Amino acid sequence: MTKVRMTLYFRAAILGLSLSIAFLSGCGTTSQPERPVQQVLKPPVPAEAKADSPPGITSGLSEKKAEPEIDEKTSVFFVFGSSTVGQSEKSKLRDAASRLKEDGDLSVTLIGRANDHGSRSVNLAVADARVEAVAAILRKLGVKAWQIKKNVIGGEKLPGNCVSTECRRTMRRVELVFFEG
Repeated sequence: MTKVRMTLYFRAAILGLSLSIAFLSGCGTTSQPERPVQQVLKPPVPAEAKADSPPGITSGLSEKKAEPEIDEKTSVFFVFGSSTVGQSEKSKLRDAASRLKEDGDLSVTLIGRANDHGSRSVNLAVADARVEAVAAILRKLGVKAWQIKKNVIGGEKLPGNCVSTECRRTMRRVELVFFEG
């Protein structure tokens, strides 16, 4: 009788251990929803830059030219790894909120971005938190929720010659894109 109990106990322990392992392995893999990916077209490299430098290096271009065109008035910038909107950036959001409240047909898309530090999932999370912070401030300022659309891009690939603090700062932003509808 003792041998039967030991066998049942052993089987129950193996079953419990197997179920625990199966449960924990399921927690280790999570699928994330697909997010829209924005393709960034690279500007053509001048012929003299191609001939004089190794692949991937554009010696004839300055860092300023490497930056995409960024409208300072419609972009909210963030400190590295943060989703807190600074006081100077809040004035931009007050202006945007006034514009949206004056024109009931106007809407805004908030495009969240991060620089290339961190993994893709971390960059998406940071960019998403930034978009949510901007949206919350706009709603608090009286903008209707239906006027606010959200788009999270996450990490941006920085141009090879974007090495300054200022250049990297411009990649950590939420863009406000206004449209009718």
